[in-house]
Amino acid sequence: MLDNNYNLKIRNNVVLALGLVSAAIYALCSHTLIYWLSDLDIPTKALGFVSLIYIIQALKIFWIPVFEKFNVPLLNKFLDRRASWIFLCILVSGSLILYISFLHPLRNMYVFATCIAIATFGMSIMDTLLRAQIMKLAIDNDKDQTTIMGLGAFGFRIGMYICINIYFLLSLCIAWKYIYRVSGVLIILSSLLLFILPKVTELSKEKSLKELLIVPYQSFLKKNKKYIWSIVGFMVFFRLQDKLLAPTFYKFISGLKPASSLPFISQLGIKPIFSFYKFISGPIMAFSVYYSIKFLKKHSYKSNAFISVLVHSLTCLPLLILNMQKTHIPLFILFTLLLEKLVRGFSSNVYYLYQSKFCEKEHAAGQIAMLSFLEAMSGAIFGLSSGYIVAYFSWTALFILGTFISLPVLFFIKKLPNDL
Repeated sequence: MLDNNYNLKIRNNVVLALGLVSAAIYALCSHTLIYWLSDLDIPTKALGFVSLIYIIQALKIFWIPVFEKFNVPLLNKFLDRRASWIFLCILVSGSLILYISFLHPLRNMYVFATCIAIATFGMSIMDTLLRAQIMKLAIDNDKDQTTIMGLGAFGFRIGMYICINIYFLLSLCIAWKYIYRVSGVLIILSSLLLFILPKVTELSKEKSLKELLIVPYQSFLKKNKKYIWSIVGFMVFFRLQDKLLAPTFYKFISGLKPASSLPFISQLGIKPIFSFYKFISGPIMAFSVYYSIKFLKKHSYKSNAFISVLVHSLTCLPLLILNMQKTHIPLFILFTLLLEKLVRGFSSNVYYLYQSKFCEKEHAAGQIAMLSFLEAMSGAIFGLSSGYIVAYFSWTALFILGTFISLPVLFFIKKLPNDL
């Protein structure tokens, strides 16, 4: 247990940094990759296939027990078991991201896709183990657990801001391959942070694979028996809007035609507006995450989740309005983008912190993997369909579906306890 301020500061700073690294790998294999592929004029239907990474993430439910059971040779002398695997996953994922920076996504399609798939697999294992490790590092009180989980989420949001927003701005003057190259090197170096992170109590080596595969889920069912179907519904529906829109969102925005009394804005097109949005969205996201943590300390998780879903669903309405216009007011475009970012930052943080409350420290990795499986599978199905919805129906159909797709979760949230 951490019992002095110095260790707490080290713990908090490293958790923040590792959250950033986790986000970097995730973004470079998904959101940022969509920007790169969109710049190569890949068809809208094909962009939906990026959602297949969610299936790779979902399958970690079968692999997490293996990583919980066995040590990494040599590394176990310096790091505890989870930290060893986190280190290795960061190292492998970073190396693959570095490698694909030397490839062309279309000319080396199969090798490129394989590297992305393996890097995503490494990230999914690393992220689950990291979240379990963070829970284990928390001092045994609710306030500290909320704080440290919030720091991990905040670090994740900073990483997403850098790798999605700042990288987009950099791509205006630097080729994507160089951005990925530098990122790969930095991710590899960041793996050394695991040697600074305070050690946690070692996991039991006596547990069999059968116990690791079955006991976490039995324990989860026992703990949450009264509202198990509500938890399933919560995981499936809460972030479905994000998963549906993510693959094609940039494609839609890049097709807008801003109209202004200032001729140069119309001539420049959407990129300056989108670039400005990317520049200021980081502070907006940080603001929303910060206040979501404050709200969670004052109000129940349930009430925060309820409000998040309602407001998040409404963010599709401005997109519908934009789609119905032939020309678009720049300020309204910016308002739409910032509103979506603000609400998503708040709701995502609520989602992940509430999710952690469903799990037990002892079985956190397996239980988080199980919950992520539900989210990832539903996300893969709907994300994959987004490009086809646009191609065979319209953007209007996509945004109408996006408005309502997460609302069923309100029924499930209603049956969940205020706090767990």
